[in-house]
Amino acid sequence: MNPALRRFLVSFAATLVVGGTGLVLADRALSSASAATAEKGVVVVRGSSTVGELAGPLTNALQAIRPDLTIRYETTSSSAGIGALVRGEIELAASSRPASEAEKLAAEGSGRGLVEHVVARDGIAVVVHPDNPVTSLTLEQLRAILTGRIASWSELGGRPARINVLLRPPEQGSHEVLKAAVLDHGEVYATGAEVVRRTEDVAERVRLDPNAIGYVTFLATGATKALRLTAGSVNAVPPTPATIRSGAYPLRRDLFVISRREPSPSARAVLGFLLGPGQDVVREAGFVTLE
Repeated sequence: MNPALRRFLVSFAATLVVGGTGLVLADRALSSASAATAEKGVVVVRGSSTVGELAGPLTNALQAIRPDLTIRYETTSSSAGIGALVRGEIELAASSRPASEAEKLAAEGSGRGLVEHVVARDGIAVVVHPDNPVTSLTLEQLRAILTGRIASWSELGGRPARINVLLRPPEQGSHEVLKAAVLDHGEVYATGAEVVRRTEDVAERVRLDPNAIGYVTFLATGATKALRLTAGSVNAVPPTPATIRSGAYPLRRDLFVISRREPSPSARAVLGFLLGPGQDVVREAGFVTLE
């Protein structure tokens, strides 16, 4: 961490007052939420695997300034995280999509309410094998691939081979964002499309399969090739921090940490960090900041 950032974090820490035990941010398997929240100074954050990618970088920064606060990150999905928050099982939920109207109504019905805090911006990269001659798609072409109306790469200037479509589970935020941006209401995915849960598994499958197409966060393309995308009359653009920040890249999304309407002091401290000096950590991790 650079000296200027460290000085700023230390200064910021003086404004936060939370009691508790040592600071650790970890990506762990699910533990008992009731036991975790009973621990003094522990804030359980559950949800999106994309937001969870910030866990490691944030650990280093937070350890320098908050030895009294523990954050336990549990990777599940956006839907699971919001559901746990609505039920009062956790302090904060991480989501790569906004809360749905049904989720907001459920939270209001429980007397908690939900407040969405944008902590970073991200882009969904549509990826293919590095040797695939196709370099760009329009959103209409992507829609035709996902629904099976285009089934061969030859229809796009590629090889005469069947397109192998890899999808994400419906409860994950990336699936919801892609569906909302590309498909019309009521459309269904192509017969034979395969669901792959983990981002790294999608990237690996695409790397090994010359005929595959999938989608991952723009930071997790690995050894695949991210396609340039066109929406309307705009020129095809790649998923980069600049195109995501400017709005030129069509498959961009906000990443959220969602709290109750009246969060605990510990949760407020975490939010204060994420929305303040934590933005430097977001930038260093490669995500797009709020500026």
